[in-house]
Amino acid sequence: GEILFRTRLSEQMFSGLAPWVERLPGRLFHVNVLASGLFGAVSGSTAATTATVAKAALPELRRLGYDEKLCLGSLCGSGTLGILIPPSVTMIIYAVAAQVPVVELFAGGLIPAVILMLLFMSWIGWRCWRNPALAPDTGRHWTWGQRLVALKDLLPVGLLIVFVMGMMIFGLATPTEGAAFGVLGALVIAGVGGSLTWAAFRDSLVGATKVSAMIMM
Repeated sequence: GEILFRTRLSEQMFSGLAPWVERLPGRLFHVNVLASGLFGAVSGSTAATTATVAKAALPELRRLGYDEKLCLGSLCGSGTLGILIPPSVTMIIYAVAAQVPVVELFAGGLIPAVILMLLFMSWIGWRCWRNPALAPDTGRHWTWGQRLVALKDLLPVGLLIVFVMGMMIFGLATPTEGAAFGVLGALVIAGVGGSLTWAAFRDSLVGATKVSAMIMM
């Protein structure tokens, strides 16, 4: 999560999801929810999810004239998906403390997380249907071809989710090993994307150390 926070992944997720929600009431507000769900599935952290998605979404939605209160609310609400969608850090801590299988906890959190995402999107849609000025039409519309091309921006995070969770669900890796594979995958994504610098790597290590120290305390 710390590595991906310091790369262009959040901007890629935003551009990959935006064409698919333009016709829904609320338009780009739904990207906040969907991107939070996707990033939560690779970071496991509410703080990292909220910070990463907000970094890409907030400046863009402000520029387009979207309602700031609803934007902030959707970001803060959707950010909590980071502790519910696998691989949640909170679930890992609980599994260790309660001596229960962490993979089963992960499986149990998936459906409630999807339901919560749908509820968030339903609320946004209802608010913006009642008051379209909350999410103004920017005049930009995508063709189906452009939507399909935009999916390539979701490919890195999608592959990382499938890779890490698949290794654990099919018993090919323990949660600890899955975490190591996740770090490796994040480093590869950042390296291929050209945003892996020594400064970003150092800051990622410091950030991960701070979070780990907080949990242990």
